[in-house]
Amino acid sequence: QGCLHGMKVSDGRAIAVAIGAVVAIVAVALRRIDTALHVFWPAHTGTEPDPMLDRLQDAWMSMVPVSAASADLLDVMNFGNGFGLGPRVGVKAGKRLLFVPKHLVLSTDMEDSPVYKRVNRDLDAGAVTPLVGLLTVIAAELVRGESSRFHKVFGLINDIEWQDQHGIFSFPTPEFELLATGTSMEDWQKQAVNDTRLAHAYMTQVATLADVSERQVRWAYLALRAHGVWMGDKPRLIAPLVLARPTAEVESGLKLVDVDDGIEVFSAETTHRGDEVFVHDPFLSDARALCYRGIWFTKQHRMEFKVELNATYVVPEVAPTLKKWQCLEADGRTSLFLLRHTKNIDFKFMSCMRLFVLGHEQEKLAALEKDGWFSEWPKTNLVDKEVEVEAAHLATDLLDARLQKMMSVNLEIRETMGAKSVNDHPTAKVREAETMILVQLVKSMNELRMVASVDHLYARLKEGEARLKPDKEEETAGEKKKKKGSKKKGKDKNPSQNKPG
Repeated sequence: QGCLHGMKVSDGRAIAVAIGAVVAIVAVALRRIDTALHVFWPAHTGTEPDPMLDRLQDAWMSMVPVSAASADLLDVMNFGNGFGLGPRVGVKAGKRLLFVPKHLVLSTDMEDSPVYKRVNRDLDAGAVTPLVGLLTVIAAELVRGESSRFHKVFGLINDIEWQDQHGIFSFPTPEFELLATGTSMEDWQKQAVNDTRLAHAYMTQVATLADVSERQVRWAYLALRAHGVWMGDKPRLIAPLVLARPTAEVESGLKLVDVDDGIEVFSAETTHRGDEVFVHDPFLSDARALCYRGIWFTKQHRMEFKVELNATYVVPEVAPTLKKWQCLEADGRTSLFLLRHTKNIDFKFMSCMRLFVLGHEQEKLAALEKDGWFSEWPKTNLVDKEVEVEAAHLATDLLDARLQKMMSVNLEIRETMGAKSVNDHPTAKVREAETMILVQLVKSMNELRMVASVDHLYARLKEGEARLKPDKEEETAGEKKKKKGSKKKGKDKNPSQNKPG
């Protein structure tokens, strides 16, 4: 607000800076994948054979036999910064890379699990939650040892002793509660302890799991949180994909499709030989990496941002639309976003802010929907000055509230932790990253609000958005001629190429 009131209209430099600060709203996003974020199994640097590669390939081939057609497409590879999955040959987008039969998918639907009948009976009766049910299935395979078909894959996941020094169960509770205040992981340790205790209490009533330990249950919990895949509303542990590293970029994640007898895995984009393929994790964040994998990010920081909205912005008539575009969770009160440390404002976050504001202008929202406003979701266009100002104001309030909560314990942290290093308190690293994300986004939103509040600045922003839109109606005569020639040539060669669609 100070910038807005003190700004001179003639100050061209200030105008350029202000518009440049929010140009991300209309800019085309650049796709970046930081494959170095997850070095699960560090690659050997020597010239002799790598024993870890042998273990990974042995586990892979135990699940994907050489006789399978998919064995020619995917394999475990060394990508320099660790191991992952990649195609042996180049594949086009939409190519089926792998078929995972049901018996290699740990879920409550795994009919040959020794606890299948008991778990599903209790699930139907509402006696257990889906999470407790799945943890029970995983634990049942863990205690079977070498007789389980998942034994080799389980051997690649951190062992039970690992959790004593790493991950969410290893952090001293008082310190974690203090350092996690205001962060995305604020309640995670308490929730993890409660979930695993509840699951352990249930498992001790199941005959085959009467002797299961709480540490084994915690191992199952960490394995699911680190490697689980959510398809629809059901979590699963897909054994072969444990060997694939995750990405937060949906465009680069493998496409998974449920079929009657298993899961089909398709390439999401054209991939060359030696490129890595990833499993999409929509909430891959610094906090999740630390709590469930025991590592932290060095760049491209991300945080989960969960907020509870008041009734002012959750209009009942618009709630179905908000849920459809994942701006509102199933509970009808909370919203969950993945925010990044960047000057660019996240498309989905900004689009949802606009939707919350448009809830009170349903006629305008209906007109926008009719005009294709949702066609490039999560990216949406500017609506008008009033909507942009209010959306930026709402975003700033939500972000600033979280930031203020984090800052409220800064003095206590300094007094309690003293001069100890981040290595002594890894949660401080996540706290630092999330603070940077919030500070940057509050700044960006304030700049957007400033630009949208001034007529000629907003006009410039609209002009910038229009320039970035491809105009399909305008083609040069040469382009039209070239296209016409191409169609004619295609028609002579292969008539089927000219069919619509």
